[in-house]
Amino acid sequence: MWDTYLQDIFSMMTIQTLSLMSPGPDFAVVTKESLIRGRSFGLTAALGITCGVFFHLTYIYFGLANLIVANRNVFIGFKFFGIVYLAYLGFSSIFSGAKLTNCEKKFSAEVLLKPKVESFRLGFVTNALNPKCMLFMLSLFSVVLAGEKTSLMFFVYALIIIITTFLWFSFVAIFLSHRNLREKFLSRIFLIERATGAFLILLSLKLVFS
Repeated sequence: MWDTYLQDIFSMMTIQTLSLMSPGPDFAVVTKESLIRGRSFGLTAALGITCGVFFHLTYIYFGLANLIVANRNVFIGFKFFGIVYLAYLGFSSIFSGAKLTNCEKKFSAEVLLKPKVESFRLGFVTNALNPKCMLFMLSLFSVVLAGEKTSLMFFVYALIIIITTFLWFSFVAIFLSHRNLREKFLSRIFLIERATGAFLILLSLKLVFS
């Protein structure tokens, strides 16, 4: 029996890790915060993303995710908010980058002075409003818990997902905020802003047609 549990846990960790490593809005947020604002801001965004995952796991545990997916109008509404938020982040980044042509130093100072709670909020809301995150975890749990419905196993899998999420995005934040790497990118803040914005807009468009 334990061999089966260990195999299920290993399979889930593999799927979860591969999912985390694929570029998405969470990755874009941590990348931007780490490169532009620094390591502590990137780690704070990673914590916000992890709390967003906890938010998804909470309502999945109470069965609310099944109700959302089953009710087409509710799911479309949830998806709509996610699309609008990603598009908003994308256009905000692009317009911020456009302002850098004449006031790059002022912009840099203003960005660095923003409180860390903004990074947390950005990470949390980006993940919490991502319908693909909800669907991924819902499908993952429906597979790994197909033959075992105990709360204990749910909490074990949930804990693994939370830990791997925080560890992965913390690694991304620490790696991208390395001083030498950051110094190279800080001279090209407008490129980071525009590239991040374009990527988030493309993700929002992908959600529209998915």
